[in-house]
Amino acid sequence: MRKLKKLTTIMGISAMTAMMPFSSYASEKIEDVTMEIESRIFAGESGADVDVIVDTEGCYVDSVSVTNEPDEWEEDDKPRLKIVLTADDDYTFSSDLGKDEVALDEEEGTVTSVSRSSRKLTVYVTLEAVGYGDDYDSDDYDLDVYELIWDQGDGGRAYWDGTDYAKKYYVRLYRDGEAVSAEFSTENNYYDFSAYFTQGGDYTFRAMAVRNADNTGSWRTSEVREVSDAEAAEIRSRGAKTAADTGVTEGAWLKDDVGYWWCNPNKTYPAATWKLINGTWYYFNQAGYRLENQWQLTDGKWYYCGANGAMLANAMTPDNYYVGADGAWVQ
Repeated sequence: MRKLKKLTTIMGISAMTAMMPFSSYASEKIEDVTMEIESRIFAGESGADVDVIVDTEGCYVDSVSVTNEPDEWEEDDKPRLKIVLTADDDYTFSSDLGKDEVALDEEEGTVTSVSRSSRKLTVYVTLEAVGYGDDYDSDDYDLDVYELIWDQGDGGRAYWDGTDYAKKYYVRLYRDGEAVSAEFSTENNYYDFSAYFTQGGDYTFRAMAVRNADNTGSWRTSEVREVSDAEAAEIRSRGAKTAADTGVTEGAWLKDDVGYWWCNPNKTYPAATWKLINGTWYYFNQAGYRLENQWQLTDGKWYYCGANGAMLANAMTPDNYYVGADGAWVQ
């Protein structure tokens, strides 16, 4: 009886094996994959025209998508692809198939990661930085600025008519023909120079449209704005009120072993200059650190920065000197 039972069990297993699909034993493992990518993505254009060919037997390209497609590609952008491969009926992807087992036929990009099931392999690729196509012509872009004007009722804010082709603008303030501010970058078609009206003089500003490092417009100069010492103080005062009314200054206070400094959104910092931050004036020394408990001489006038760096106004300083509404020492 024992022998018969054992035989029956073996025969049962054999019968079950015979009934199992033959394909589970016949499927071949795909251990690695090679792909060829042809990209027709160019700077200055929209869309994402990419072809992918798989050179490995047993699978095919199911779908290709660009995961970071912008409205328009800029020079040095790196397109990111999501490529889905599907195994043929008699093939499966090996469980050991990782990004190191996926090769690109040319130096077209970098495989950053893969995910898989037995029948699906998803490959993420970052392509090389895009450039301009052979038919690119920079003259197709209007990178000029027009109508450079001052807003007399809003402190030292400057305006200009921009262009849809510009990604940003460079601006700078001048007094009596000499630059009195750094060259600033903004994505807006206006800039508030109130902080730099430190004394009377003939003020102008310049603006230039910029698309990228190799494609810029020409500098344009505004009409002259004649400002007295009293008017300059009023412009600074109105500029401070406007900043306080319109919200928080973009950027952040940072501190190290030396002191506090202000980090702008573009990672630059003010140095050897005044800066209006959230409605309060601060002075930053040559190294970029906030002045505290010190007098600062600017354009022949003395200003006092308190314990937290804020410029005092309409107040008595710790050493018993009075500063007026514009922060200057009243002698």
